[in-house]
Formats: sequence, structure tokens, C-alpha cells
Amino acid sequence: MESSSSHTVMNVKLEPKKNIDDKEINEIVFTLLQKCKEEMLGNCLNKPLENHIERVAYYTGLSKKKINEIACTWEINYENKYFELKQRIEILKCISDMYVTKINPTYRSIYTMCHSVNTHMNFYQFRYMMNISGYEYRKNLLGQDILIEDPDLTFERYHYLKQILKFRLNNAPIYFIDEIFVDKTCTFPKPWIKNIDISSEACDGYVFFHAISKMGCINGFFCSPTSKNDFVKWITHIFLPTIQEPSIIVMDNNDLHRSSVNVITKYHSKEEMLKYLRLHNIPCSDKFHKAELYELITQLTVKDERYDIADILKSHGHNVLWLPSNFHDLSMTHFLWKYILNSKTTDPPKMEVREIKMKLFASVMKLDHKHWKIFDDNVSKLEKQIYDIDMKTSEALENNYSFSDNLLDIV
Repeated sequence: MESSSSHTVMNVKLEPKKNIDDKEINEIVFTLLQKCKEEMLGNCLNKPLENHIERVAYYTGLSKKKINEIACTWEINYENKYFELKQRIEILKCISDMYVTKINPTYRSIYTMCHSVNTHMNFYQFRYMMNISGYEYRKNLLGQDILIEDPDLTFERYHYLKQILKFRLNNAPIYFIDEIFVDKTCTFPKPWIKNIDISSEACDGYVFFHAISKMGCINGFFCSPTSKNDFVKWITHIFLPTIQEPSIIVMDNNDLHRSSVNVITKYHSKEEMLKYLRLHNIPCSDKFHKAELYELITQLTVKDERYDIADILKSHGHNVLWLPSNFHDLSMTHFLWKYILNSKTTDPPKMEVREIKMKLFASVMKLDHKHWKIFDDNVSKLEKQIYDIDMKTSEALENNYSFSDNLLDIV
């Protein structure tokens, strides 16, 4: 399906910001104190809440023009909320080395040491991205302020890496599921990262669902506009019949992949009814009549009337692994699209979206076994590297630090 509107993605390179001296900071803080004190004494706001630009100008003493300039710069500069994979690994290693040597990491010290970071963004963007990536200061029992990653994230990453490394050791078949957005920009982003409305009729591009392994591209599916049902149909009707059982299915944990589908109805096939009953540990046999199977289903009390796409995969005998938070690109697909982009497969100024789609798919399908093995080896090496860094970090924290329960908000 074609549509007429276009969608572009802007990549902005940050310009280094001018350092603010103490005198400027003191003047702004003093102005803030004065205005807040006036409001306290008057027991009311001097500027209405809905006029946020005017309020910021009023409190800081800066002009509305200056506030608007800063706001526009902020919106552009902070569009990308995710570190690149290389940057995340360097940050993990830097923090780990500091823990081991009993040097307390700070935002500034990490920023200074991580060259893949400080050459691509300013310190303020770095600090912002660290905050939303789950890093926070926590006070240890000695009263020191230690920068630490949210344990929920490190535990989640540990479980994923331990499982995937075990599956690799057993030479289990592993498939990476992903999707990209294909339009005239030829940047091929993940739709959810760029907040692209893929469900709109005005969406001038295609979503490309695909599954790859070290054996190659298993299959792919283009659609536009795109809904969660399209993903579910691709998984159940196209992807599942093409893979061996049991396999390991890896995908990132976005809303699209968490799609739910309706429970079994009387119109589902006998095989689907059997799979659904076995999923819920209900004794049944393929010798049962479809009417008998459906009667068992109607008697089954299920708290949730919908079930996740992962349950479908599991009911077919497969294992589902969710990529850890902040590591959505720890996947073969990351290296596939990095290779495609670097190989200049498409030429945006000269091709229509349909032509780009066809050429892109042809480029993916003609990759030989050597390429797919390199993509898989790259991911495998990074999985082991991150696992080793995390284990070293965990040991250093256990041996060198003890923490209280009080979180600090330190900039």
C-alpha cells in the first residue's frame, strides 16, 4: 500500500557549548530566589502555569528570545536518547575499571575518559542520557557518593547474557527478529526509536519485519501502514513455519513485540486449539474432536483474555529471549543494517520508496554465508565482552562498596 506524505529523520551533530562561569550561575540563582520568594510572600504564582516560556524567562531573568533558542536547541540535541552500542560498552568498562581500582566514578570523570562519547556529544547531553539510561548516585556506608547503574537493569542483562551464552555453547539455532522503517531517507531506523507513526495512512514508507540467523535472512515482510496485527500475522503465518523446533527467538522489548492476540475461538484450527490447551497444561489428545477441544477451552479459566506473542512462540516449542533494556541493538540485525548503510546500497535522491524497498531486499538476500557468520560472530563477541565486564563490576562492587538505601539526586 502506497501513501503520499513523507517522513524524514533529522540527525544533528552537537556543537560544543560555551562554559558558564560562576558569576552567571550566581546571577541566575539569585534571580530565581528573588522570584520564588515573591511568590511565597504573595502566596500565588506571578506567571500562569500555561505560559511556560514566559515563566522560565521571568524566573531566570533571561529574555524570551533566549529561552526559545535554548528550548529549540534542547529539542534537537536531545532527540537521540540512546547511546550507541560502542559507547555503552565503553561506559560499562570505564565504570568497572574505576570500581576495581576503588576510584569513585562521576559523570564528569566518565565523560572525560570515554572518547567514543566525548567526541560526539557535549557533557550536558551525556549527563542527560546517563540519567535516562538508569545511572544514579547512591551513598555508600562511608558517606561517599557513588555513581551506579540501576540494579534492575544489571540483573536483567545478567540473566539474558547467561542464557544466550549457554544456548550458543549448545549450538542452538538462534533467530533475531527486528523491524526497520524504509523511506526515502535510507537511514533505516527502528520505528519506535524515532517515534514514527507506522499505523498512519499518510506514512510514506514501509516497515520491514525480518528474521535472521547465522544461516542468513530467513524471511522478511514489508507492509504499510502497519499495525500490531501485521506483526502477529507475520510471526504466526510466515515466520514460524520456516524455522526448526526448538529454536531461540531474540527480539527487543518494544510494544510491537509485546503484541497480544485474541484467545482461541471456535473458528481456530484443531492444531491451534491443541497448542493453546497444552500451553495451559490441559491434558488433551489429537484424537479429540474439535468440539471436545473447544469445550475444554471454554471450561478453562484464564485470568487474561489475551495472551502475548511470546506465548505463541513458546507453544511451538521455542525459547523467547528479550534483549536487555538499553541494549536493543545487541543483535545480528544491528550489524546487518550497519553493513547495508556502509555499502551504499541505495541512493536516496534518485529512487522512489518502492524501488528502495525492492533493491534493499535484493541486497539483503544476496549476502553470502561469510557475511552472516561475521554478523553473528560480532554479536557473540560483544555478548561475552559485556558479560565479563558486568561480572567484574559485580565483584568489585561486592568487595569494595557497601551501600545505604538512600538515593541522591546529584548533578
